[in-house]
Amino acid sequence: METISIVLPRPHAVFDIAQSVAIFVTLVALVIQIRKNTSALQFDIHERLNDQYTEILWRAVQDPTLNEVWIALPEDHKRNLDSAQNAGRWGAWFALKDDEKKMYRYIRVAFELFEQAYVARQDKWIPKNLWGKWHDAMRIWKKTRFFDYVIADTRPRFTKKFLDYIDGID
Repeated sequence: METISIVLPRPHAVFDIAQSVAIFVTLVALVIQIRKNTSALQFDIHERLNDQYTEILWRAVQDPTLNEVWIALPEDHKRNLDSAQNAGRWGAWFALKDDEKKMYRYIRVAFELFEQAYVARQDKWIPKNLWGKWHDAMRIWKKTRFFDYVIADTRPRFTKKFLDYIDGID
């Protein structure tokens, strides 16, 4: 009669395998949790920026004068502002009426927020599928009546990449 011998793995080998499986499962769970947290953080950042943008829009409800940023400048006034702007930095600012200065600041606040959104997008905190909304808003705001003066005056305050992006929007 032949003897059959069963070789059992050494106890520590079974423990090593179990430990490796446990580590692998833990790492997979950790990766899944990080992805969920990243998605939640992206959404939170987008929502905070969106809330700030909504607040900017509501300012025009509180002060209807701000709605005039969407009305084109009369040609004679534009020529006067262009002359003032060409005379020196912030030149157009000093030629603006008080209500126009409010509109100028309104545009500036919007573009400060757009730069924050741009930086968040560059850092991948705003997903691609939500970026189109911000791009479209910048495209629209770029058509406001004092945009050119605001950007010319505040160019040093913005990052070069953001300005290049804005310059590329038609």
